[in-house]
Amino acid sequence: MALLGVLVFGDLEYWLSMIKVITYVLFIIVGILVDVGAVGDGFIGDRNCFGSTELVGITAGESENPGKAIPKATRRTFWRIMIFFILSVTVIGLVIPWMDENLLDGQIACADHAINAILLLSVLLAGQSAYYALACTLMAMRREGKMPAIVGRVNSRGVPLYSLAPVTLVACVAFVADVVGTGVVFTWLVNLTGMPARLTWLSISVVHLRFRTAYKAQGRSIKDLPYITPFFPYSCYISFLLALMIAFLEGYQVVTADPFVVEDVITVFAGAPVFFFSIIGWKLYHKTKLVPLLEVDLDSDRPTIIQGISSDSQQQELRTEEDKEKEREAQLPRWKRTGLKVLRFIA
Repeated sequence: MALLGVLVFGDLEYWLSMIKVITYVLFIIVGILVDVGAVGDGFIGDRNCFGSTELVGITAGESENPGKAIPKATRRTFWRIMIFFILSVTVIGLVIPWMDENLLDGQIACADHAINAILLLSVLLAGQSAYYALACTLMAMRREGKMPAIVGRVNSRGVPLYSLAPVTLVACVAFVADVVGTGVVFTWLVNLTGMPARLTWLSISVVHLRFRTAYKAQGRSIKDLPYITPFFPYSCYISFLLALMIAFLEGYQVVTADPFVVEDVITVFAGAPVFFFSIIGWKLYHKTKLVPLLEVDLDSDRPTIIQGISSDSQQQELRTEEDKEKEREAQLPRWKRTGLKVLRFIA
């Protein structure tokens, strides 16, 4: 699907995600019915977990008006996590006993098969998002001169085939799982992605802290930004410390494991040397230094990234289209307007 272009990717992501989201909603409703005794035997336990996403910012380059779309998506992320992750996991804990190792005691016929199908769909969406994120990242690095020119080549549909090649090769590794042993390759792949994820959040925290500090040091008003991070700078400090703590505990767990497994240690820590070697190697080769706050470039690409449009006429045209859309929606019945709001929230 990644070869079909951004428009097809967006449509597929929208409708496939809609199926997943509807399943979440139905699962929560049915789970509450089980909890109160309408179905099954009612309340029998509790459990809690958390999941999140950090790929919202990558879509800024594909958005017509990122200055409006990205802040809205960022604010909604919190509530989507609360509803579709926290609430659904809480309902699981209320319905299924914690002692049930297989989590199959929900007493709803065929529910396991339906959930397995949705899990496969979720895996497909996760893989598709990985393709998209890697392609966008490599293309951005190419524009900054940090990747070879071949990475920036696209086909007639605008698909960066050479940017997709590396992740395709990595994905092929999964096909040797049965050769090495059941679950072994999967564990290696999971371990390999863990440390880079922590380092990514460490980088996000540091970069955002530097950006805001430089923005203020240059005498600019924070109110001019389309989105202002809540609780700054403490949110950056907390994010940095949490990512650092999780990375430390992840490493500590495999180092102190009994029995000691060399493969697990290598796969968990493999991302760290690659990360630091890339940074240190780039700085040594190009002899770059830390840019002073007063010299940080805050204006390059600003019209396309923050405002999403590059001219006054385009801005006026976009505002006119938005006004027309609001007028059309205002004429709809109340139930349709409510449905549109719900649809936009979950999708």
